[in-house]
This record gives sequence, structure tokens and C-alpha cells, in this order.
Amino acid sequence: MACTSSTQKEAAPAPSPRRGIGGCIRRVYTRTRAALACAALLLAILVGTPLTEKLYMRLDVTAPPTHADYIVCLGGNPARLLWTVDAYRRGFAPKIIVSSLPGSAHWMRDMLVQCGIPRDRIIVDDESSVSADHPVTIAALAGVDPERTRLLIVTDHDHSRRVAACFRKAGFEHFTITGAGFPLRMSGSFQMRCRWRLMALPRIAYEYAALVQYTLQGRI
Repeated sequence: MACTSSTQKEAAPAPSPRRGIGGCIRRVYTRTRAALACAALLLAILVGTPLTEKLYMRLDVTAPPTHADYIVCLGGNPARLLWTVDAYRRGFAPKIIVSSLPGSAHWMRDMLVQCGIPRDRIIVDDESSVSADHPVTIAALAGVDPERTRLLIVTDHDHSRRVAACFRKAGFEHFTITGAGFPLRMSGSFQMRCRWRLMALPRIAYEYAALVQYTLQGRI
């Protein structure tokens, strides 16, 4: 009887459900705190150093306007229309292509007409919903040949690298991208520069994320 009791092993006590939940909460808390600390450090570096400007300038591949067959105004920012009007009046191209969603593209045309651009000088491309669509739908327009047609494309400075990659992917060989607005020229006090960086970071992060997405999708 004594021999039998000596060979029996005591069963290990089952872990307390409360203790298991508490350990899981502690692990989540620790990891979340570490992630927030890293994010705060990264934000401090981006706001407090010129790294943000360098990331911005990397996105900007615009150039002064050159003569072309068409001025292409991409949708997404009404300010691009003003720079399109300026380029047309300065004689950089005889015709304008407005490229955006249905409704939006026609609104862009109407705004250009109100600015004094003849309606018959404006071609409407209303089949583009994202940046990768613009070169494909523009290439399908009558009179546009990606290998020969010269384009002057108007878009934002930080959007220009992705646009250039999309048009090259679609086979366009002769195009210049000019920026709507003024290129970044950082000046002023340290506080003003930090303020600009903080305001610009969401757009910069969006463009880099879009570049990664387009690369993975084979769009550029």
C-alpha cells in the first residue's frame, strides 16, 4: 500500500484564469508602451531635425514648365487649375487635358472656362479615379501617343514622384511635371520650421505609403 502511494504523482495545479488574463494584459501594456515610446521618439526626430525636409525634397521631381502638346491638369487639388491657367496663358501648350473622376473633371473644365480658357481648347478625361489611372486613360484619348506626345503635367510637388513613375510605367517618354504652388523653401525660426514639419508629416507619410503600395502592386 505504501509502495503504491509512493509511485503516484501529484497533479500540477491548474493556472488561475485570473492570473493568465493578468499576464496577458501586462504583456499588451508593456508592448503598447514600448511602441508609443518609439513613435514619440520618431516624431521628435522628424519634427526637430531637417529629416522631414529631406524626405519632402525626395518626393519633389518637378521642373520649370516646358513647351508641350498638352497641359495635363490632374484632379485632387483645385490649386492646380490656377497653375494650369498660367501655363496656358504663357503659351506652353495649345490644349489642356483635365483628368479626374466623372463630375469632377467636368467641374475642372467649367472652372477653366470661367478663367477665360476657350472650351474647345479643353479635353475632358473623366475616367481616372487614382493616380495610376491618369496615364492609362490619357493614353486612350484621340491624338495622344505615349511615345511621341509631349505633356506638361501639373500636380503638387510632393505628388510628383509617384505621378512621374506612373506615366513612365504607362510608356510616356516625353513629359515634364511642374508643381502647383511653390517648392519648399524652409526659413524662419526653429519654432516655425517645427510647425511646418508637423503639418507636412501626414502628407509625406501618405505619399511614401502610396509609393510602397504602388510598387508592391506593380503599378510603378
